[in-house]
Amino acid sequence: MEQNFSFNSEKYDYWPVYETINHYYPIGILPDSPEAADPAWQIYHQFKGQRALGKLIEVNFADEKVYKDQWESIGTDLGKGLNLRSEGTTYGEVPSYSFYLELSNIEAGNHTVFKRIHVAISLLGPFFTIWGVDGSMLQLNRRFYQAINAITISPFEEYEQIFKEAYQKIKTRFPDYKFVPHDLCNMTIPGLEFRIHSYPMAKKGLIYHALFNYLLTGYEVTRGNRYFGSDYWMK
Repeated sequence: MEQNFSFNSEKYDYWPVYETINHYYPIGILPDSPEAADPAWQIYHQFKGQRALGKLIEVNFADEKVYKDQWESIGTDLGKGLNLRSEGTTYGEVPSYSFYLELSNIEAGNHTVFKRIHVAISLLGPFFTIWGVDGSMLQLNRRFYQAINAITISPFEEYEQIFKEAYQKIKTRFPDYKFVPHDLCNMTIPGLEFRIHSYPMAKKGLIYHALFNYLLTGYEVTRGNRYFGSDYWMK
């Protein structure tokens, strides 16, 4: 079930998330229109927040040295510190740096099952999030089919220790950043559209997509406490 952005304003202050999204995305305007072939009608892309977002991505990710020194080193250092393989997942024009640490990878013929812990750090504001994934991959006729079976959204069972360690490492590196709870990531904002299309089956206007990337659809099976991290947003 989809849940639009809302919260108990007497107890929590999630307004910085909404204000950040409202700054960078032209709410209620479609990226594509019947007149999109004419640049004069491409007002979504002319929105000053979208131009600023494009500049942020260019400055942080287009320059290979800046990307490696300022961002890629985060995943690399964390992986080395925990003795785990790290892999970047900053694909395309997304508003965050992201990576995963591989906890296990078991192959059996053409089938692979894996456990990973994902980290995403937003460019748009002081926000980050973490989630574990139990996934599988099937290879058929030289093609790979990957699936997410479940995600773990808080320090829970076999992910408890690694989740806490990753969380603490990010907080040490970015002390002013706040963890965005899964409950908030999975909320939607009516009229929120993206210039980079997410999966067709993904929720429309997903806050996770606005702040981070398109690795999740919003419909994943979850494990753990979806409110984890909300205490840090209390007034």
